[in-house]
Amino acid sequence: MGLLLAATPIVWPTRALVLTTAEVGEFHRVLRTEQWSWGRELSLAGNGATYDAATGPSNVVALVTLCVVLALAVAGVVTWLVVPGRTGEVVGAAATAAGLATVAQSWAARVGGTDASGSLLPGLTTQTLPAGHLESAGGVLLAVALLLVLSPPLARGAARAGRGVLERVERDRAAEGRRDEESRVATDPSAGRR
Repeated sequence: MGLLLAATPIVWPTRALVLTTAEVGEFHRVLRTEQWSWGRELSLAGNGATYDAATGPSNVVALVTLCVVLALAVAGVVTWLVVPGRTGEVVGAAATAAGLATVAQSWAARVGGTDASGSLLPGLTTQTLPAGHLESAGGVLLAVALLLVLSPPLARGAARAGRGVLERVERDRAAEGRRDEESRVATDPSAGRR
């Protein structure tokens, strides 16, 4: 489900920049630029005209990369569900982490990035569109899925480590008891004859 939600920016824009101007006390939208997380920009003028806002061609490499990573993540999750054992766990965790990293990068660019032109252009506002919210929800679901994929191996590893520590403590205690007994025998030879 998280991967499906994370795929929404392939089709729909995640963010909009809206430039408004004040006229007679009311705000009127003058220009709206919609941005996809993979780099496409589309501007909508106040008169309804649309045009590509990018100065060059759309970033097709970023779109293809997004599609490939999400497809690999789906394949990894299927592998995790179908292939038993360590192989399924490793492939599932790696694929889920790759999908999460892709979504997290897009989310960070959208939410963390400030538009410097906002201070230069009064009336410029940024809006997160529904696809952006769906992408964020997909990222949360992918993070939960990654924890679920990693929890069995991590629990087994923690249990193994805990057993190892307990065994080491018992060995150290036994060795310390032997050293104490040897030291008592060395100081009092009659203690060892009993």
